[in-house]
Amino acid sequence: MILKTGDAIGLTFGPSNGQGTQQTTDVQTTLYDLKLGYIFPISWYLGVIHSSRSDNVLYRNADYGTTNGVSVGYLSYTGPYFMVHYLFQASRAEYSRGSGTQVDVGYKFEANDRWVFGLELSHRALTYQKSDQNSALEYYKVTEVFPMASVGYLF
Repeated sequence: MILKTGDAIGLTFGPSNGQGTQQTTDVQTTLYDLKLGYIFPISWYLGVIHSSRSDNVLYRNADYGTTNGVSVGYLSYTGPYFMVHYLFQASRAEYSRGSGTQVDVGYKFEANDRWVFGLELSHRALTYQKSDQNSALEYYKVTEVFPMASVGYLF
């Protein structure tokens, strides 16, 4: 097997019905992670992540959130991989000034020389420091686990 190096871009998307610590059966969550990075010859990965989500609660408008961070990990073009992300900016609904970590573990399959696809399990832990609706809030912690499907393009 020849190891390839180069840039990689990936889109990871989560379930339409999420299973998080703050969710019930009335919540429908859609989560997208956009990852852009470089795969070194020894399969180490260095990159950035941008995440977008929407939480649709029955009989209420959707809540939206975004997250930005930096990533390191082990990522070959196919096979098992893991990534650790430090999320330095996070907002969700009325919560802002968030930060935390995300860990992705998964397996990728090669479709051809440029496209890969796979499955992963993502664990995200965020702490928000500010609420627009509750000025007395010291912090708000959210921990979630999501199964994800991924598609990647290597260039």
